[in-house]
Amino acid sequence: MITAPRPLPRRFLRSARTAAPVVLTLLLTIVTAACSTPAADNDVPAHTAVTQDDSRFAGTFRHEFADVDGVRMHYVTGGSGTPVVLLHGWPQTWYGWWPIMPELAKHHTVYAVDLPGLGDSSGSPSGYDKATLARYVHTLIADRLGVDDARVVGHDFGAAVAFQYAGQFPDDTARLGYWTCRCPGPRSMHPPTAH
Repeated sequence: MITAPRPLPRRFLRSARTAAPVVLTLLLTIVTAACSTPAADNDVPAHTAVTQDDSRFAGTFRHEFADVDGVRMHYVTGGSGTPVVLLHGWPQTWYGWWPIMPELAKHHTVYAVDLPGLGDSSGSPSGYDKATLARYVHTLIADRLGVDDARVVGHDFGAAVAFQYAGQFPDDTARLGYWTCRCPGPRSMHPPTAH
């Protein structure tokens, strides 16, 4: 004989509602710790800890900072040639691009940016929506660095920021590349249908 499952007692549901914020806080703490820069020697600035012993970095790339409307933006740049701006996903940093940066630097000037609120960028932007973040990146790239023909590439969260960058500043965008993100538009809401 099969019987219907019994409903959960109210006491259990109250306990679950009480425990959920604690579990969420614990998970966020673990994720934040896992994504933070590892501790380094006292003589080494935190933003250089991950690259201090990498010979490929020292010869070609450098860490830079620029103040953009109250946000101290960190970026890594190197190479020479046409400019390529790399925008990472969430909760990543510029370092997510490191596996391809040395190869890109052979033919391009690479700018791998830590988006506001992530990595070694610090301060509080006026908003964290993609359009606002794109304006911060554009101010860094076009206004502070003088790049008006960027090839902007993003993935995940950074893809939506790259999409906004190109949409808001088409005259300063030579090319746009993005993946692992469905950007807004009528075709992105439903899969294509056969006609």
